[in-house]
Amino acid sequence: YRFIENDSYSTPDDGRHVCWTARLFGATLPFYLKTLKVVLKYRSVALRGELDHKRWVESSLVWSEVIEQCKGRIEISGREHIRALDGPAVFVGNHMSTAEAFLLPGVIVSILPLTFVVKDALVDQPLFGHIMRASDPITVSRDNSRADLKKVMTSGKEHLAKGTSVLIFPQSTRSPVFDESKFNSLGAKLAGRAGVPVVPFAVKTDMWSTGRLIKDLGPILPEKTVHLKFGPAIPADVDSKTAQQRIVA
Repeated sequence: YRFIENDSYSTPDDGRHVCWTARLFGATLPFYLKTLKVVLKYRSVALRGELDHKRWVESSLVWSEVIEQCKGRIEISGREHIRALDGPAVFVGNHMSTAEAFLLPGVIVSILPLTFVVKDALVDQPLFGHIMRASDPITVSRDNSRADLKKVMTSGKEHLAKGTSVLIFPQSTRSPVFDESKFNSLGAKLAGRAGVPVVPFAVKTDMWSTGRLIKDLGPILPEKTVHLKFGPAIPADVDSKTAQQRIVA
């Protein structure tokens, strides 16, 4: 759990433990078996009503070790921008794979309370749903942009007023490439209306690639390092158009 102790982290070359199954069979099979084990453990915690922020962080950190045990590498930087906050913020970044949903709680929630804006189908999913619901997420349909905007503005402002930061992936779906035209300004607008700063972040998590038949079950490519970087907070008094430009940049 070394990366929560510092503002940056890089998987060390020395003392790194790679499991024997990954050495013998490659990364994909042991990665999914280990991930399933983590999910089932913390699903059980959620079902007991015990998945608070501390246990959520714990689940994320346990899973981060799965990446390294399966030959992967993690590079994290910019956590000093989170520590510098004196209140809640809106976190806005790209969405490349399922990996960031597992990794971000350990990186952010270890510093401040957080919830996600997620598709409503995720909270009804039998495997992950109980874990997702435990963080009191803001759910959207992605089918009605006007209704989604209204809900995010209303629920987002309520969370922020209580001191809980909100994380938004403005893309309509996960994508291995960044397309500015599909990166909406919902996060910048919420921050502007709530009067809180925006913390932009960028991920590169194509180590967990997209599957052909099942999107979440693609090959694991440990030669592709998992990158996560946070930028300086954009002050609350910056207008949403300018904030969006800075986020995209």
